[in-house]
Amino acid sequence: GLGKDVNGKCSKLDDSLPALMQCFADKIAATNATASSPIPYSGPTATIRNPAYQAHLQDIWDRMAELNIPKNKNNAACRPLRDKVAAEIGCNGGHCIVYPPADFSNHSTGTAFDVSRDAIEGIFLNLTPLPPAPMTARQRKQAQRIWIADWLAKPTECNLTWGGNFQKPDLVHFQLP
Repeated sequence: GLGKDVNGKCSKLDDSLPALMQCFADKIAATNATASSPIPYSGPTATIRNPAYQAHLQDIWDRMAELNIPKNKNNAACRPLRDKVAAEIGCNGGHCIVYPPADFSNHSTGTAFDVSRDAIEGIFLNLTPLPPAPMTARQRKQAQRIWIADWLAKPTECNLTWGGNFQKPDLVHFQLP
C-alpha cells in the first residue's frame, strides 16, 4: 500500500503522483511554519493497491458492519470475531480503515494516496476558522471542506482532488483529477 508492489500485481504509480505528494508535504511544512500546533505528517499512509487488496478492505469493512448490527453486537459468541475484525480494521497493526472502501479505487491505478487521520485533523484545526454561529454541524463540515479545497489550490497548485468533497466523503484520500 505504500508504493511497493510485493507480488507484481499492482499498477505503477502515475509519473506525476510523487511530485504532487511532495507538493502536499510542502503545503503542510509551510503551514507548520506558522501553525499554533504542528500538523502531524510523515508522508502518505497508502498509495498503490491492487484490486484484490481493495476487495479485501471492502470485505473487512462489510464484516465489521455486519458484526455491529444489534443482534450480533450484543451476542457474546460474536465477540472474538468482532475483536479480530476490529483489529484488522484498526490503526494499531491493522489496515487503518476509517472510511468505507470504494468499489473502484484510484489507488489501483497508481493515481491516489491517503494520509493519516491525524494529519487531516491537524489541517482542520489549523486551516479552518470556526464558522460563524448559528451553523449546523453539517454546514460547518461543508464550510471546512471548502476551506481545505481552497488550501489545496493556493498558493501553489497541487492539482489534487480531495476525497472530502466526494459524495461519500473520504477525508484522508487525495487523487489526480
